[in-house]
Amino acid sequence: MSASTSGFNARRRLNGLRNQVYNPSVMSTRRALFLRLGPIAAAALMSVGAASIEYRIVQLRLPSSYYSLAITGNEQGDYAAGMQRTVWEDRFVFQTLGGPPRLSLPEARISALGDGGKLVGNSAKGGWEYTRDFGLKMLPYRGNRPSAYARGVNGAGIVVGSMGSRPCLWVEGSIIPLGPRPQGPSWGADINEDNIVVGSDGDGHFERAWYWDGEYHELGGYWGTALNNTGQILLNEKVGYDTFGYLYESGKYTRLYSPFRELIFTLATDLNDSGWVVGCAYNPWVSDEYRALVWPATPKGLETTGIDLNDLIPADADWHLDRASTITRSGTIYGTGTYRGRLAAFKLILVE
Repeated sequence: MSASTSGFNARRRLNGLRNQVYNPSVMSTRRALFLRLGPIAAAALMSVGAASIEYRIVQLRLPSSYYSLAITGNEQGDYAAGMQRTVWEDRFVFQTLGGPPRLSLPEARISALGDGGKLVGNSAKGGWEYTRDFGLKMLPYRGNRPSAYARGVNGAGIVVGSMGSRPCLWVEGSIIPLGPRPQGPSWGADINEDNIVVGSDGDGHFERAWYWDGEYHELGGYWGTALNNTGQILLNEKVGYDTFGYLYESGKYTRLYSPFRELIFTLATDLNDSGWVVGCAYNPWVSDEYRALVWPATPKGLETTGIDLNDLIPADADWHLDRASTITRSGTIYGTGTYRGRLAAFKLILVE
């Protein structure tokens, strides 16, 4: 096969994948879904009043010695943790997926775990993806230096992130750029099951959020964090070195408040299709304490003042919940904290 024929076939395959992901004939349907006025919430979660929420806590099995910890999980009960052994050592990935460790990658950091079981993250050699069936694969990139950076993945296994300063997708091993951005460095942060992407432009000092459904839509001076399948987007506003969380829906920005007088800053990290949001409260100017929060969506609407997750577990649990990082469709929450004074990862399961 000649080089020209090979190049033509590669371009034809890439165009086919792009049309598969963003088919113009169904974009109006996707846009209507995305801009729907209210989320289609799971009945079990929407029937839960804020005053009646109670969780059962499960400690996730991890190695006994590490310095810092990040955790992510999915609806199927799979979870993965990125850990740093000491302050001097590189971080590596530890994955359980319901069993013993499956993956150890030097200088790696986890980003997201999709409901289909694909784990994505980054390392000194670039972005990577991992599944039980196919093991570890590095994401392809263009140029001489590793430039692929993975940030999110959906249930179909489509990865979103950036290559260099341009947002893009990885579909079946092929790179699909989302198109140039005029504001400079840009990245995709999360992707939902309709392949709609939320992301940001920025230089570390100022960010502007956007979402993409085949074309870009501007969201203003926030950093795009996550989105669900019902038209809601999670944003964070950067205030100096600190943040305030926001929920965006149908043109409306709702501030997510802290319940504490001193821990006034909020970092919103994830939301589910019922509109429940998780994150944490903090204030580095007065304390090094973090407290994990949930903002539940009840029959009366979103609770805009977060609820301390430490108040929703048994008082004798010997836990302090610092950060909530992931919430699933059924309301299960994954996060990190301390158990009997030692760094640990948890899973919170709603008590019916």
